[in-house]
Amino acid sequence: MSESNVSLEVLVRRARLRTAQRDEAAEVVRPATEVELTPVQQGLWLNGKLRDTVQGQLITWGARLVGPLDARALAAALRELTVRHPRLRSRLRSASTVPTLRVVDDEGDIRVVELADAPADDESPAERLAAMDAAADRVLAKRCTIVDPETGPMFVGTVITAGPDLGYIGIAVHHLVFDGRSLGVFLAELAERYRLRRGHGAADPAGLSPVEVLPLSASGPAVSAGDLDYWRADLAAAPAPLQPRQPGDAEAPPRHDFVLTQAVSQRIRDCAARHRATPFMVLMAALAVTVRREGGPRDVVLGALLDIRGPHEQQQVSYHLNTVPLRIRWRDDAGTTFADLLERARTSSVEAMARRHTPLSTIVSAVRDGGTRADALTQITLDYLHQDDRTLTLDGLHCTVREQFGSSPEFGLGVMVLDAGDRFEVCLEPGPHFLGPDGVRRFAESLDAVLDAATLSPDAPLESVSARRDDALFVTAASPAAASTAGGAADGDSERSAELTEIVRAAYARTLRLPELPGRDVDFFDLGGQSLLAIRTALEIGRKSGMKVTIRDIFTTPTPAALGRHLAGREAAATDSTGQNR
Repeated sequence: MSESNVSLEVLVRRARLRTAQRDEAAEVVRPATEVELTPVQQGLWLNGKLRDTVQGQLITWGARLVGPLDARALAAALRELTVRHPRLRSRLRSASTVPTLRVVDDEGDIRVVELADAPADDESPAERLAAMDAAADRVLAKRCTIVDPETGPMFVGTVITAGPDLGYIGIAVHHLVFDGRSLGVFLAELAERYRLRRGHGAADPAGLSPVEVLPLSASGPAVSAGDLDYWRADLAAAPAPLQPRQPGDAEAPPRHDFVLTQAVSQRIRDCAARHRATPFMVLMAALAVTVRREGGPRDVVLGALLDIRGPHEQQQVSYHLNTVPLRIRWRDDAGTTFADLLERARTSSVEAMARRHTPLSTIVSAVRDGGTRADALTQITLDYLHQDDRTLTLDGLHCTVREQFGSSPEFGLGVMVLDAGDRFEVCLEPGPHFLGPDGVRRFAESLDAVLDAATLSPDAPLESVSARRDDALFVTAASPAAASTAGGAADGDSERSAELTEIVRAAYARTLRLPELPGRDVDFFDLGGQSLLAIRTALEIGRKSGMKVTIRDIFTTPTPAALGRHLAGREAAATDSTGQNR
C-alpha cells in the first residue's frame, strides 16, 4: 500500500500511535549513577573487544500477540520498566582503567510500529498469519541487530500492530545489563505494568521505584585463597583445548535447534532422580561423552553458565552470570558407566556451585600462568534455562514466543537447553572458527544419540556409547603453552620490524609502569599485563605507529619482537595489495 493511498483513518491511527510513544511514565527521580563493571562483566566485554563483536552481544526475545492489544499501554509499560531498572538506561564508559556503567536520564528506544500492508484477501488464514509473521520479523530484525553499549541505548523495545486482533512485541538488550534470569523478571513485571495500564489508563506509580544500582561485586563473597587453591588442584594438567578437525569460518554459522523426544526427556529426569542428580548434571555428563565420541579425550573441561545473584538481587535486571569450569574425567571406556560419569559430574557441579563467584578470567589466570582467555580452558558451555523465564502472560491476549536468543558465544560452542516441562529444547550456537554448519549438525546428532542410549542403560559400559567415530569432529590441540604464543607474525621489512619493536617496548614500559624498557622477547603477561592493560597498550602502540592495533594482536604475539614482526608483516601485505605506503 503506497503512502498516497493510505486512508485518513490509518493516518489518524498512526498519529495516535506516535503520540503514545511520547507518553511518559509517572514522574520518578532518576539520579545518574555510575558503577564499575564486575570481573565477569569485564570478561564478557573483553571477549567482545577481542573479537570485535561487542555491538552484537544481545539478548533478544519476541512474541506474537493474538487478541485485542492495547499498543499504547504496552509501550508505556515498557517505558515504565526502564524507569524501574536503571541499568537499562546505562551507557558503557571504557576510557577509565576499569570500565563503568553510567545511568543516564533516557528511557531507551521504544517504538510502536503499524504494519500497513495487509496480505491478499484470497490467502488462507494460515497464509495470512505467515505473511504477517514474516513482515513483523523484518521490522524486528532491523531494530534488534546491534546495540552499541557506549552510545546507547542499551534497551530497544518494539510493539507492532498488525490488525484489530494481531500484534507483536520484540526486545533487544545488551548482554552487559541483561541475562536469561533477567528476562523472566522483566516479563513478569511487564505483564503487571500492562495490567495496571489497561485498568487505570494513566501511569500508576505503584512499584515504579527504581531498583537500586549496586556494584554487583558486592553480591557475593570475595574470592578466597582457598577457592583459588581448589581451582588450581582441580584443573591441574587440564587437557589442551579441543581443536576442530575442520574449523568453521570467521563468520559463525547459524544456530542449530532440535527437540528431545518426550521419552528421552523423561528418562533424563528419571536418571537424575535415581542418581541424586539433576537434569543439568545428566546433560553435562552426556556432553563429556559426546566430546569423547567425536574424538576428544577422556578428560573434558566444560563450561557451566551459572546465576550468581545474591538474595537481595533476585528481582534485579542485569548481568549476573559467571562461567565456571567443570572437569569430568575417567580412566577407560570399558570399565566406566554413564552412572559413574554422572556421579563425577554431580561432585564437580556441587564443588563449582560453592565457588561460582570466582570470575572465569581469575580461574584461567591461576591455572594457565597468567592468561585470561576463557577459550584456553574450555570451548563448550552449557546454559540451562526454564520455560517460565521465557513466558509472557498478558490480560486478554494469547502470547506465542517466536524468538528467544541469547548472546552468540564469543568462542567454541554454546549449548542452550530449555526445560519446557514435558520436553527439552536444545539450541547449539557456534562461535567463529569452531565448527561449520555440518559439524554443528553432527554434534547435535551425537548428543541426541548419547542421551538416548545413556539414559536407557546408565549402568552399561561407556564403550557402547562413546566409541570414537572414524570421521570425528575433534583432534587434541597443541599444549596450552604453545597455543598461547601462537600467532600470525610475518617477517616484514627488517628495519620497519625493528622500529615497531621499539615502539612496542616503549608502550609496554609506559602502560605497565616499568622502570626500564623490557627485553625484546619478554611476554606482556609475564610483565604483569592483563586484559584491561592490553587495551590501553594496543591504543598506545596504534597512536605511535599509525596502525590499527587490537588486543588480539597482543594476545597472539605478546612479546615486543613477535608483535613488531607481526605488525610489520601485516603492513607490508597491505602495502603490496594497495600499492601505497603506510
